[in-house]
Amino acid sequence: MVHNILIAYASKHNATKEIAERIGFTLSSGNLNITIASVEKVADVTQFTVVILGSAVYFGQWRMSAAKFIKDNKSELLQKKVWIFSSGPLGRRPVYKLTKYWDFDASLNDLFLSVNPISIVTFHGAINKSRLNFLENEVLKQIRIPLRDYRQWDQIRAWAQTIKGKLTKSSNQVKIEKSA
Repeated sequence: MVHNILIAYASKHNATKEIAERIGFTLSSGNLNITIASVEKVADVTQFTVVILGSAVYFGQWRMSAAKFIKDNKSELLQKKVWIFSSGPLGRRPVYKLTKYWDFDASLNDLFLSVNPISIVTFHGAINKSRLNFLENEVLKQIRIPLRDYRQWDQIRAWAQTIKGKLTKSSNQVKIEKSA
């Protein structure tokens, strides 16, 4: 079976876009047709058999455009194989430790689960100081974390390889994954 895969993302400073591109590169072989696009530019999901949706996380919140994408396409997404990823926590500690104080609110978790994703994962993020506005710079000064790229590309690639392997299998079970 040929899979038409949409990798849709919501990214403010391109770090999540780069994760989406890396996932696409990892999947780009065999019977997989890949489209990578910002959620704002996706007009129709009906042509895709698989949707991988990612959003940057700022201060514990998904980008509004990504949440709107799920709401607007919920009935279609229920007919597809869906994977969800988030990008955002900064620091070297494991993601589950970095995110324990900013769990997504219940409505966002409910929104994720409403489309029966096969997997939900959160990856470390990246901050490029030159791309931040004044307010973002001021807030991040208070956190006192070195602003750099914390993304762990080997984990992102491994997750994409897992997706690639599952495309030949059928699974409706949700697995919440925690990156190390």
